[in-house]
Amino acid sequence: MSESRVFTLPWIQNTPPKPPPASISSFHREIMSQDLRRAARLLQSVLEIDADSAARCTAYYADKVTMDPEHVREAMGLHELIAGGDQGNTLITLLQCFDLQGVEALEVYKRLRRRQQTR
Repeated sequence: MSESRVFTLPWIQNTPPKPPPASISSFHREIMSQDLRRAARLLQSVLEIDADSAARCTAYYADKVTMDPEHVREAMGLHELIAGGDQGNTLITLLQCFDLQGVEALEVYKRLRRRQQTR
């Protein structure tokens, strides 16, 4: 009797594909689809903040973007500000887009800057 073998190609797996990494863009898409819970989870990952802060920041952002759609551009520029080491404008953007301020905003900046530098 011959033995039957099943070969699996390395690029074909039975596991579902990984979701794209959390980003301001994916956060904004969830805001636009009105899934604030999912948006808050994404923001928690993007900004490395706790769940309560993420929920508060998400609600603030959703209100702001509803009143001023141009607000999106500010949030999308956050990555470039951090990559450029522009602490002052990053802190302003965190305040204007997410109502993060003071020590909390500074800690977010430091964490994101460190993450940026290790890439």
